[in-house]
Amino acid sequence: MIAAMLTFTCVDAVVKVAGRFASTGQILLIVAIGSLAIFLPLTWRAGGVIFSRLAYNKVVLIRAFGELFAWVGLTEALRHAGLGTLTAVMQVQPLVVVLGAALFLAEPVGWRRWSAVIVGFIGVLVILGPGVAGANAGLLWTVPAIIGLTMRDLASRVLPPSVSTSFAVAWAMIVIAAYGLGLIVYQGSWSPIVIEGWLWLALLVGLVSLGMGLITIAMRTGEASVVAPLRYTRIVFGLGLAYLFFGEIPAPTVWLGACLIVAAGLYSYWRETRARAAA
Repeated sequence: MIAAMLTFTCVDAVVKVAGRFASTGQILLIVAIGSLAIFLPLTWRAGGVIFSRLAYNKVVLIRAFGELFAWVGLTEALRHAGLGTLTAVMQVQPLVVVLGAALFLAEPVGWRRWSAVIVGFIGVLVILGPGVAGANAGLLWTVPAIIGLTMRDLASRVLPPSVSTSFAVAWAMIVIAAYGLGLIVYQGSWSPIVIEGWLWLALLVGLVSLGMGLITIAMRTGEASVVAPLRYTRIVFGLGLAYLFFGEIPAPTVWLGACLIVAAGLYSYWRETRARAAA
Protein backbone atom coordinates (compact mmCIF):
# COMPACT_ATOMS: atom_id res chain seq x y z
CA MET A 1 0.00 0.00 0.00
CA ILE A 2 2.83 2.40 0.79
CA ALA A 3 4.43 1.64 -2.58
CA ALA A 4 1.05 2.18 -4.26
CA MET A 5 0.63 5.58 -2.59
CA LEU A 6 4.13 6.62 -3.67
CA THR A 7 3.34 5.49 -7.21
CA PHE A 8 0.03 7.37 -7.38
CA THR A 9 1.72 10.48 -6.01
CA CYS A 10 4.24 10.18 -8.83
CA VAL A 11 1.27 9.84 -11.21
CA ASP A 12 -0.04 13.20 -9.97
CA ALA A 13 3.36 14.81 -10.40
CA VAL A 14 3.78 13.41 -13.92
CA VAL A 15 0.24 14.54 -14.89
CA LYS A 16 1.21 18.04 -13.74
CA VAL A 17 4.32 17.96 -15.95
CA ALA A 18 2.59 16.26 -18.89
CA GLY A 19 0.00 19.02 -18.84
CA ARG A 20 2.68 21.34 -20.21
CA PHE A 21 2.96 19.24 -23.37
CA ALA A 22 -0.53 17.84 -23.98
CA SER A 23 -4.15 18.88 -23.58
CA THR A 24 -6.49 17.25 -21.08
CA GLY A 25 -8.18 15.28 -23.87
CA GLN A 26 -4.85 13.97 -25.13
CA ILE A 27 -3.72 12.92 -21.66
CA LEU A 28 -6.97 11.07 -20.99
CA LEU A 29 -6.99 9.34 -24.38
CA ILE A 30 -3.36 8.21 -24.21
CA VAL A 31 -3.55 6.98 -20.60
CA ALA A 32 -6.79 5.12 -21.32
CA ILE A 33 -5.40 3.41 -24.43
CA GLY A 34 -2.22 2.46 -22.59
CA SER A 35 -4.20 0.99 -19.69
CA LEU A 36 -6.52 -0.86 -22.07
CA ALA A 37 -3.47 -2.52 -23.62
CA ILE A 38 -2.90 -4.10 -20.20
CA PHE A 39 -6.39 -4.79 -18.88
CA LEU A 40 -8.03 -6.06 -22.07
CA PRO A 41 -5.68 -9.08 -22.30
CA LEU A 42 -6.24 -9.75 -18.59
CA THR A 43 -9.99 -9.78 -19.16
CA TRP A 44 -9.69 -12.09 -22.15
CA ARG A 45 -7.31 -14.37 -20.27
CA ALA A 46 -9.92 -14.75 -17.53
CA GLY A 47 -12.47 -15.76 -20.15
CA GLY A 48 -14.32 -12.47 -20.13
CA VAL A 49 -15.95 -10.78 -23.10
CA ILE A 50 -15.70 -6.99 -23.16
CA PHE A 51 -18.82 -6.35 -25.23
CA SER A 52 -21.28 -8.34 -23.18
CA ARG A 53 -24.43 -7.62 -21.20
CA LEU A 54 -22.30 -6.96 -18.13
CA ALA A 55 -21.12 -3.74 -19.77
CA TYR A 56 -24.63 -2.34 -19.33
CA ASN A 57 -24.79 -3.23 -15.65
CA LYS A 58 -25.72 -0.12 -13.66
CA VAL A 59 -22.91 -0.61 -11.15
CA VAL A 60 -20.29 -1.07 -13.88
CA LEU A 61 -21.44 2.15 -15.57
CA ILE A 62 -21.46 4.12 -12.31
CA ARG A 63 -17.94 2.93 -11.58
CA ALA A 64 -16.77 3.80 -15.10
CA PHE A 65 -18.17 7.33 -15.03
CA GLY A 66 -16.83 7.81 -11.51
CA GLU A 67 -13.37 7.00 -12.84
CA LEU A 68 -13.93 9.50 -15.65
CA PHE A 69 -14.96 12.31 -13.26
CA ALA A 70 -11.93 11.55 -11.10
CA TRP A 71 -9.46 11.72 -13.99
CA VAL A 72 -10.94 14.89 -15.46
CA GLY A 73 -11.05 16.62 -12.08
CA LEU A 74 -7.52 15.66 -11.09
CA THR A 75 -6.02 16.49 -14.47
CA GLU A 76 -7.55 19.96 -14.49
CA ALA A 77 -6.80 20.58 -10.81
CA LEU A 78 -3.13 19.71 -11.32
CA ARG A 79 -2.94 22.31 -14.10
CA HIS A 80 -4.00 25.12 -11.78
CA ALA A 81 -3.22 24.12 -8.18
CA GLY A 82 -0.12 23.10 -6.26
CA LEU A 83 0.60 19.38 -5.89
CA GLY A 84 1.04 19.53 -2.11
CA THR A 85 -2.15 21.45 -1.44
CA LEU A 86 -4.10 19.28 -3.86
CA THR A 87 -2.82 16.10 -2.21
CA ALA A 88 -3.87 17.41 1.21
CA VAL A 89 -7.40 18.25 0.05
CA MET A 90 -7.84 14.87 -1.68
CA GLN A 91 -7.25 13.03 1.60
CA VAL A 92 -10.82 13.84 2.57
CA GLN A 93 -12.07 11.38 -0.06
CA PRO A 94 -12.13 8.28 2.26
CA LEU A 95 -14.37 10.27 4.60
CA VAL A 96 -16.67 11.13 1.69
CA VAL A 97 -16.88 7.37 1.02
CA VAL A 98 -18.14 6.95 4.60
CA LEU A 99 -20.77 9.60 3.89
CA GLY A 100 -21.73 7.99 0.58
CA ALA A 101 -21.93 4.51 2.09
CA ALA A 102 -24.36 5.78 4.72
CA LEU A 103 -26.53 7.66 2.22
CA PHE A 104 -26.56 5.26 -0.74
CA LEU A 105 -25.63 1.82 0.61
CA ALA A 106 -27.46 2.12 3.93
CA GLU A 107 -24.33 1.19 5.86
CA PRO A 108 -24.65 1.95 9.59
CA VAL A 109 -22.56 4.97 10.61
CA GLY A 110 -22.58 6.09 14.24
CA TRP A 111 -22.31 9.61 15.56
CA ARG A 112 -18.56 9.24 16.15
CA ARG A 113 -17.82 8.55 12.49
CA TRP A 114 -20.22 11.32 11.46
CA SER A 115 -18.19 13.61 13.73
CA ALA A 116 -15.00 12.45 12.00
CA VAL A 117 -16.51 13.33 8.62
CA ILE A 118 -17.38 16.82 9.89
CA VAL A 119 -13.85 17.32 11.27
CA GLY A 120 -12.43 16.22 7.92
CA PHE A 121 -14.50 18.81 6.06
CA ILE A 122 -13.39 21.45 8.57
CA GLY A 123 -9.83 20.50 7.65
CA VAL A 124 -10.64 21.14 3.97
CA LEU A 125 -12.05 24.57 4.85
CA VAL A 126 -8.87 25.36 6.78
CA ILE A 127 -6.76 24.43 3.75
CA LEU A 128 -8.91 26.60 1.52
CA GLY A 129 -8.23 29.61 3.73
CA PRO A 130 -6.56 32.89 2.80
CA GLY A 131 -3.12 31.26 2.72
CA VAL A 132 -3.90 29.51 -0.57
CA ALA A 133 -6.34 32.03 -2.01
CA GLY A 134 -4.53 32.06 -5.34
CA ALA A 135 -5.01 28.31 -5.79
CA ASN A 136 -8.65 28.12 -4.74
CA ALA A 137 -10.01 28.32 -8.28
CA GLY A 138 -7.90 25.35 -9.35
CA LEU A 139 -8.79 23.41 -6.23
CA LEU A 140 -12.46 23.57 -7.18
CA TRP A 141 -11.65 20.81 -9.68
CA THR A 142 -11.10 18.50 -6.69
CA VAL A 143 -14.89 18.47 -6.19
CA PRO A 144 -15.65 16.32 -9.29
CA ALA A 145 -12.48 14.33 -8.57
CA ILE A 146 -13.61 13.45 -5.04
CA ILE A 147 -17.15 12.71 -6.20
CA GLY A 148 -15.80 10.51 -8.97
CA LEU A 149 -13.47 8.55 -6.72
CA THR A 150 -16.30 8.05 -4.24
CA MET A 151 -18.58 6.76 -7.02
CA ARG A 152 -15.83 4.37 -8.10
CA ASP A 153 -15.13 3.07 -4.59
CA LEU A 154 -18.78 2.62 -3.63
CA ALA A 155 -19.58 0.90 -6.93
CA SER A 156 -16.56 -1.38 -6.48
CA ARG A 157 -18.02 -2.55 -3.16
CA VAL A 158 -21.20 -3.79 -4.81
CA LEU A 159 -19.90 -5.07 -8.15
CA PRO A 160 -21.66 -8.33 -9.08
CA PRO A 161 -19.49 -11.44 -8.53
CA SER A 162 -19.65 -12.09 -12.27
CA VAL A 163 -17.76 -8.85 -12.99
CA SER A 164 -13.99 -9.18 -12.74
CA THR A 165 -11.76 -6.33 -11.64
CA SER A 166 -10.03 -6.23 -15.03
CA PHE A 167 -13.42 -6.04 -16.80
CA ALA A 168 -14.55 -3.10 -14.63
CA VAL A 169 -11.26 -1.25 -15.10
CA ALA A 170 -11.23 -1.92 -18.85
CA TRP A 171 -14.70 -0.41 -19.26
CA ALA A 172 -13.70 2.60 -17.20
CA MET A 173 -10.78 3.12 -19.57
CA ILE A 174 -13.08 2.78 -22.59
CA VAL A 175 -15.31 5.54 -21.21
CA ILE A 176 -12.28 7.75 -20.48
CA ALA A 177 -10.86 7.14 -23.96
CA ALA A 178 -14.20 8.05 -25.56
CA TYR A 179 -14.40 11.26 -23.53
CA GLY A 180 -10.79 12.16 -24.31
CA LEU A 181 -11.35 11.63 -28.04
CA GLY A 182 -14.57 13.64 -27.92
CA LEU A 183 -12.80 16.48 -26.10
CA ILE A 184 -10.05 16.54 -28.74
CA VAL A 185 -12.64 16.70 -31.54
CA TYR A 186 -14.54 19.44 -29.70
CA GLN A 187 -11.36 21.49 -29.30
CA GLY A 188 -10.76 21.25 -33.03
CA SER A 189 -7.61 19.25 -33.62
CA TRP A 190 -4.80 17.11 -32.25
CA SER A 191 -2.05 19.37 -30.94
CA PRO A 192 1.46 18.14 -31.81
CA ILE A 193 3.31 16.60 -28.85
CA VAL A 194 7.09 16.88 -28.71
CA ILE A 195 9.28 13.85 -27.93
CA GLU A 196 9.75 14.94 -24.31
CA GLY A 197 5.98 15.07 -23.92
CA TRP A 198 5.60 11.54 -25.28
CA LEU A 199 8.22 10.30 -22.82
CA TRP A 200 6.30 11.82 -19.90
CA LEU A 201 3.06 10.29 -21.18
CA ALA A 202 4.69 6.86 -21.55
CA LEU A 203 5.96 7.15 -17.98
CA LEU A 204 2.45 8.11 -16.89
CA VAL A 205 0.90 5.01 -18.45
CA GLY A 206 3.49 2.80 -16.77
CA LEU A 207 2.96 4.42 -13.37
CA VAL A 208 -0.83 4.16 -13.58
CA SER A 209 -0.61 0.44 -14.41
CA LEU A 210 1.94 -0.17 -11.66
CA GLY A 211 -0.14 1.71 -9.10
CA MET A 212 -3.28 -0.25 -9.95
CA GLY A 213 -1.39 -3.51 -9.60
CA LEU A 214 0.17 -2.55 -6.28
CA ILE A 215 -3.06 -1.40 -4.66
CA THR A 216 -4.87 -4.53 -5.86
CA ILE A 217 -2.19 -6.73 -4.30
CA ALA A 218 -2.32 -4.69 -1.08
CA MET A 219 -6.09 -4.99 -0.68
CA ARG A 220 -6.13 -8.69 -1.54
CA THR A 221 -3.26 -9.82 0.67
CA GLY A 222 -3.43 -7.50 3.69
CA GLU A 223 -6.02 -7.01 6.41
CA ALA A 224 -8.10 -3.96 5.55
CA SER A 225 -7.80 -2.54 9.07
CA VAL A 226 -4.03 -2.50 8.71
CA VAL A 227 -3.67 -1.67 5.03
CA ALA A 228 -6.32 1.01 4.52
CA PRO A 229 -4.92 3.62 6.96
CA LEU A 230 -1.61 3.49 5.09
CA ARG A 231 -3.34 5.41 2.30
CA TYR A 232 -2.51 8.52 4.28
CA THR A 233 1.19 8.07 3.58
CA ARG A 234 0.27 9.69 0.27
CA ILE A 235 0.14 13.11 1.91
CA VAL A 236 3.76 12.73 3.03
CA PHE A 237 4.84 11.79 -0.48
CA GLY A 238 2.72 14.55 -2.01
CA LEU A 239 4.14 17.32 0.15
CA GLY A 240 7.65 15.95 -0.33
CA LEU A 241 7.49 15.72 -4.13
CA ALA A 242 5.80 19.12 -4.29
CA TYR A 243 8.77 20.66 -2.50
CA LEU A 244 11.52 18.71 -4.27
CA PHE A 245 10.29 19.05 -7.86
CA PHE A 246 8.05 22.10 -7.90
CA GLY A 247 9.48 24.20 -5.08
CA GLU A 248 6.12 24.35 -3.31
CA ILE A 249 6.12 25.29 0.38
CA PRO A 250 2.61 24.76 1.80
CA ALA A 251 1.13 27.47 3.98
CA PRO A 252 0.66 26.72 7.70
CA THR A 253 -3.07 26.39 7.09
CA VAL A 254 -2.38 23.52 4.69
CA TRP A 255 -0.42 21.64 7.36
CA LEU A 256 -3.13 22.26 9.96
CA GLY A 257 -5.94 21.23 7.64
CA ALA A 258 -4.03 18.12 6.55
CA CYS A 259 -3.54 17.09 10.18
CA LEU A 260 -7.28 17.46 10.84
CA ILE A 261 -8.18 15.42 7.76
CA VAL A 262 -5.70 12.62 8.51
CA ALA A 263 -6.68 12.45 12.18
CA ALA A 264 -10.36 12.27 11.25
CA GLY A 265 -9.69 9.61 8.63
CA LEU A 266 -7.63 7.42 10.95
CA TYR A 267 -10.26 7.71 13.66
CA SER A 268 -12.95 6.71 11.15
CA TYR A 269 -10.95 3.63 10.13
CA TRP A 270 -10.46 2.72 13.78
CA ARG A 271 -14.18 3.02 14.56
CA GLU A 272 -15.08 0.96 11.48
CA THR A 273 -12.64 -1.76 12.53
CA ARG A 274 -14.11 -1.90 16.04
CA ALA A 275 -17.66 -2.01 14.68
CA ARG A 276 -16.79 -4.94 12.39
CA ALA A 277 -15.01 -6.77 15.23
CA ALA A 278 -18.07 -6.34 17.43
CA ALA A 279 -20.34 -7.60 14.65
